[in-house]
Amino acid sequence: MSDTPDRLPSGSSTAKTSPPIVSAAWNWGAAIPAGLAILLVFSAGIWGGWRVWQQRQRTLQCQQTIEVVDRGYVRILEFQGTDPKAIETLANSLQAIATDLRVLELPNERIADYQAQFVSLYQQLGDAYGKMADEVRRITSAKPDAEMLKELKRSQANVKRHGADAHAIARQLETLSSEFNRYCAAGR
Repeated sequence: MSDTPDRLPSGSSTAKTSPPIVSAAWNWGAAIPAGLAILLVFSAGIWGGWRVWQQRQRTLQCQQTIEVVDRGYVRILEFQGTDPKAIETLANSLQAIATDLRVLELPNERIADYQAQFVSLYQQLGDAYGKMADEVRRITSAKPDAEMLKELKRSQANVKRHGADAHAIARQLETLSSEFNRYCAAGR
């Protein structure tokens, strides 16, 4: 230990030096890229969230539509009978399916277009079965005489025609369902 106080180098003082003065001016050159990066990240997050929300809405709308369309398929597949009452019941069920489809609120334009097509096909199918029920009713209630024979033949021909119409509409419905299922599956 030394008895002499520590010596300061020449030209130094015992007073502390203050830190350099920071300019109050903002360095925009560095802040703009950082701000843009933050804005881009924030925008991408909003965009991604919006896309997820849109996808969920599309999936929900697809599920709602498929649920009603499937009820129609079940009605058709379960149909048995040739009596006018059974055919008329099927016709009324198909019309009810068309109504259930029509009241769905589907904001997705593409799904709403499919909805309109399904409604139309179910209405047409219901109409075809309704007409078929009327013709079968005429046939089953006709009295067998020579004059009614022409009427019966015409009704039988109409039943065949309405059956063919129903078959053609069912094929269109099947094609539309396949297309709709592909559209809904593509969004998952």
